[in-house]
Amino acid sequence: MPLSGGLATSNNDSIEGLVVYKQMLSKGIVPDNYTIPFVLKACAESRAVREGEEVHGQAIKMGLASDVYVSNTLMRMYAVCDVIRSARKVFDTSPQRDLVSWTTMIQGYVKMGFAREGVGLFFEMCGENLQADGMTLVIVLSACARLGDLRLGRKLHRYIIRNSNVNLDVFVGNALVDMYLKCGDANFARKVFQEMPVKNVVSWNSMISGLAQKGEFKESLYMFRKMQRLGVKPDDVTLVAVLNSCANLGVLELGKWVHAYLDRNQIRADGFIGNALVDMYAKCGSIDQACWVFQAMNRKDVYSYTAMIVGLAMHGQGGKALDLFSEMPKMA
Repeated sequence: MPLSGGLATSNNDSIEGLVVYKQMLSKGIVPDNYTIPFVLKACAESRAVREGEEVHGQAIKMGLASDVYVSNTLMRMYAVCDVIRSARKVFDTSPQRDLVSWTTMIQGYVKMGFAREGVGLFFEMCGENLQADGMTLVIVLSACARLGDLRLGRKLHRYIIRNSNVNLDVFVGNALVDMYLKCGDANFARKVFQEMPVKNVVSWNSMISGLAQKGEFKESLYMFRKMQRLGVKPDDVTLVAVLNSCANLGVLELGKWVHAYLDRNQIRADGFIGNALVDMYAKCGSIDQACWVFQAMNRKDVYSYTAMIVGLAMHGQGGKALDLFSEMPKMA
């Protein structure tokens, strides 16, 4: 009986998959290069790094660690479990590396906050004459965005243009827009956005949120109105960004429209959306409406209280602000 088949059907629950694997070992069934990756995926899903290290040791003993599929899954397991040094050791000692190997290691670095190391490894991969795919590019563009390094971002964009056979899909386009905005070049972000043959709600959100974060609130609302004219349905991210722009510009009517949109679509004003609504009403002069939204929120956090307290203080209601401040420690 092939061990990988039995484990695959039990892998819906990662913990159960590990138990099944140990039972099979106890029966003397020898795992192969199909079984080991299934087990490592189960370890990654349950963050069971100790068990993953045991499987790694077994793979070495059985001569399977050099298999590219096994080594790639080992790297992913270590990266998911935040053991980046072990992931890099597997990468460095792998006799063969494919695009998945490089992408897994790059993603591990970026996930752990080592964005510059991830970008550096990407260009090292390019030196090995391996061509990136869309997934790799999205990861590296996100690293450039985190770094705020426009020079690196432009270098990566030139790579995409030179390799015309790289599929510039909506995901890569969105990542480019986000990178340029976070690196401070809103004009080029607009250019990339306008040239994208296909856009989704994430594309619009990148522009609307990115412009709002840069303080270009009028431009952000202009993009939102354009999105509306084209019939693209906004999501929570869109609405929070629009409310933020309304709050900073004092555009109460559009803020009320967003509130009515939430009610029409039975979207609860909780969490980020509730906080943004409270902030918008307070900054637009409707402190009573801000209080009403705040009181109706089922889930309040420190940001909810802060928005309400600042709003009350702005409207000369210092006593109520202090009373509300005293309630904050009572939050569960």
